[in-house]
Amino acid sequence: RLNGGDLSLDRASLFNNTARVEGGAISALVVSAQAQSNPNLDRVTTFGNRTSTGNGGDFAFTSSVVDIRARFRNLTLMGATASAGGSTLHISGTMGVDIEQSLLWSAAGVACVSQIGGAIFSLGGNIGSLGCGLNAPSDAISSTFEGFGLGEFANYGSALDTFLPLPGSPVIDRTLRSCSFDARGKPAPVDGDGNGCVLCDAGAVERQRIEVPAALFRDGFESTGGN
Repeated sequence: RLNGGDLSLDRASLFNNTARVEGGAISALVVSAQAQSNPNLDRVTTFGNRTSTGNGGDFAFTSSVVDIRARFRNLTLMGATASAGGSTLHISGTMGVDIEQSLLWSAAGVACVSQIGGAIFSLGGNIGSLGCGLNAPSDAISSTFEGFGLGEFANYGSALDTFLPLPGSPVIDRTLRSCSFDARGKPAPVDGDGNGCVLCDAGAVERQRIEVPAALFRDGFESTGGN
């Protein structure tokens, strides 16, 4: 819970967190219009966050100060739930959110809710659920997880668990906008589909020409029986 102050996250994964009132991963009240106080999230992955009795399964942002504009870039926000509004994102007050090259999908309910003047602005290259304001020409809508063409939430060669675009995913080579290195520290952009066009992928992970499978041992399997 951030009550004033600055919020900046880069190359992070926030998963399986629960809040009772709002913001399963982050709840932020932004009280300063200074540029450095505008929330900035880059190359962040979320999975399985929830609120049990409130808003914003992943994020709940609010402000009563004009000119507050959060920036979301190359995010992969998957599988959040909320008992009230905004299973992925809930914004209110004078808060605005710019979203680009990001993926937004909630496991249940309306993914994005804006109240009391809050607004979402798409800068393009996004794929997400209806109601998230993704209306730029380069945006697309998907109401199911399968529509994103992502692998399971797992480790794909870094310190972070995240989602890797599978071959043929609409996430790959999604946008002409700029990018440099993904959440794993892998280079970006990369011609992930091998068609000769080097474009940026949407989401936190840039598919490389050669990708290793997710970690073989996980969920405690490697610790049983000494085998």
